[in-house]
Amino acid sequence: MKQRIKAFCMALCLLFLTVSASLQGAIVTQAAEELTLKLHYHRADGNYDGWDAWLWEEGGDGSAFAFSEEDGDMVATKTVTPGTTSIGFIVRTADWTKDIDADQFIDVSEMVSGTVHIYVESGVEGYTKEYGSNAVTGTKLAKARYDGETTIQVQMTGAVDGSLTSAFTVSGTEGTIPVKNIVNDESFLYNVILSEPLSETKSYTILFEGNEYPIIMPNIYSTEKFEKEFILMTKEEFLEIQSEVLSGGKQLKSAITSF
Repeated sequence: MKQRIKAFCMALCLLFLTVSASLQGAIVTQAAEELTLKLHYHRADGNYDGWDAWLWEEGGDGSAFAFSEEDGDMVATKTVTPGTTSIGFIVRTADWTKDIDADQFIDVSEMVSGTVHIYVESGVEGYTKEYGSNAVTGTKLAKARYDGETTIQVQMTGAVDGSLTSAFTVSGTEGTIPVKNIVNDESFLYNVILSEPLSETKSYTILFEGNEYPIIMPNIYSTEKFEKEFILMTKEEFLEIQSEVLSGGKQLKSAITSF
């Protein structure tokens, strides 16, 4: 019974840290300048009633973007998340009548910031891309993932020029984390080795050429440390405890009182 209560309390602590990190320690990432995509849609019949652009970043969820008139064109505008390399699009109506049946994808891997214009003709597959006057192209960071030890694996869209030791800066809510070394193991993949491990319950960002990108942290519930601590608990028991912790239910209150 004591072991069961101990496991319960440890679960409570871990969940509290996780929720606290997400509510209080989360870092808002930002780019030196935003990347904006403008999708221009043209119909020969001039009838745009009911049509919109369904857009999604690769690996993410989609949403509808309404067309509005800009300089005589019907344009859907989306602010792109830093690090995004591909954006899917479907021109459709609310009942999912599609202009083109196939999902189409826009390559923005070369875009660092500024505006990119995408021109789509009704009934024609594909698009034409034009850069805005403020467009900045070049190498950018596509993804950064922490390995749970002392290394951040950084996937770039191209080779990093200049000195690697000063190319990246890692930051958290309590300041900058010193970088010990940077190793380029594979094409465009860089291992940023830190002088100290990161806390798995906090949020961190990595800075490259003035743009901040979020670092993907491990799931603490799938770590070896977590599994050792909660070997006495079944999956169903832990999910029940998790639900009670997050909802502040009666079971949680009585368990703490008993403890």
